[in-house]
Amino acid sequence: MSQTLAITAINLKSVPERWGPSLVIVIGLAGVVAVFTALLAMAEGFSSALQASGRADAAIVMRGGSSAELNSGFGRESADLIKGGQGIKLGADGKPEAAAELVIITELLKKGETQAGSNMTLRGVEPASFTLRPKLKIVEGRMFQTGLRELIVGRGVQRQYAGVEIGKTLRMRGSEWTVVGVFEAGDATDSELWTDAEIAQSTFNRSGYSSVLAALDGTDAIDKFKASLAADPRLNVEVQSQQAYFSSQTRQFRTMIRILAGVVTIIMGLGAIFAALNTMYAAVSARSREIATLRALGFGAMPVTVSVLVEALFLALIGGIIGALLAYVLFNNVSLSTLGANFTQVVFSFSVTPALVLRGLVIALLIGFIGALVPAFQSAYSYLKTWAIVAVPLTAALVALVGIVAGASISSSLMAAAVAAVVTAVQSAIWYFLARSLLNWALRRQSGTPFAAKLGITLLTLLIGLGLFGPVLMFALFRVVWSSTQRSLSRDPLLELTKVL
Repeated sequence: MSQTLAITAINLKSVPERWGPSLVIVIGLAGVVAVFTALLAMAEGFSSALQASGRADAAIVMRGGSSAELNSGFGRESADLIKGGQGIKLGADGKPEAAAELVIITELLKKGETQAGSNMTLRGVEPASFTLRPKLKIVEGRMFQTGLRELIVGRGVQRQYAGVEIGKTLRMRGSEWTVVGVFEAGDATDSELWTDAEIAQSTFNRSGYSSVLAALDGTDAIDKFKASLAADPRLNVEVQSQQAYFSSQTRQFRTMIRILAGVVTIIMGLGAIFAALNTMYAAVSARSREIATLRALGFGAMPVTVSVLVEALFLALIGGIIGALLAYVLFNNVSLSTLGANFTQVVFSFSVTPALVLRGLVIALLIGFIGALVPAFQSAYSYLKTWAIVAVPLTAALVALVGIVAGASISSSLMAAAVAAVVTAVQSAIWYFLARSLLNWALRRQSGTPFAAKLGITLLTLLIGLGLFGPVLMFALFRVVWSSTQRSLSRDPLLELTKVL
């Protein structure tokens, strides 16, 4: 331990003398972490905005086969029948706590735009709609009056769109509407405009509703509610919890962002790995005389190896922290909008959470570890032994990296890495002894081996080693067995195999 600490301290003190190559690692990993964190912060913010809208103890009812409120619709009679379903919670007045709502698409111009407006959701609501959303509060102005063309707008709409200030008049499909208030709920409804359902129906020539939102008499009441509506032959509807509905609305977007984040991170990560590989190779090469002196003085191979790894991890951690800070400063709480399931704009904010920052730092450390593995071990071990040893941590680190980038939890990724390490350790042990013996045996008989013997060696190698050696090494091995060129693999088999390839 004392040797390791001493050499590591010398390495870290010499980093400023090699600041140019060291910055390659730091800047590369800062970019990887910043991009990865920012992309997932977008998905996190969008998901939070929609999922916060959903209650587990409320159900949303739409026409059968509808995936969103926009393509759902039923008449007043159906809405009344739904409100009378069993399992709905009763309000203080003894009436079912349910509201029929109408969704209409309208257009608004973003601030600074003069044409090509964005689709927005105009929601016609009933008084119970406010009771069903207890987090929704009027924060500016007043409530709209029933029977009048008055609107209240969400806080997200007010931040990003023009002409929605209190007192302003909006023209929508030949009708004029007055903005009288601003509401805030902290969820997807902040991206909507609300008005009285009756006046919305009469103005836009609608006779029915898009959905019914109902409070359930307990979370287990949804099955009772579904059964009662399914038993009524006059209804063809689908029932799901409000929480499940909004979760399904975010699934496609989250998947798309995760795939994009994974692809970009892998591409940038490969660049960072090669940068770390090149930097650490240069560092080891520049200190080869120093390392040889330390070995001559009695320092072991492992302390030298660990010191190189610690240096790489130190630089990776600095890069990861810088990347996480950049993502937080530049993107956290930045507001933007995108199309939601109703083909209308949903306003949300980037959310750089501690979990995302931790995930980014782990990715930075894994990339730094992978990039430094081979240079670290080659600084003190032979080529063959290096790859036999490195195979275990390299495979484990790659498995963990892919798992974390793909969205698996850190704990499950580490468990998968541990399993991969055990399997690879067994394979490496077999590879180290069997591959070297098989290669040398093949070479000793290369010139005078009959065709049948060569074929036997090839089949034996194929059966034993395809899963152990990998396709690249297998190809090189076949070239050695079948080539007429004499080669010497006794000193460094893998180095000679690279020449064969």
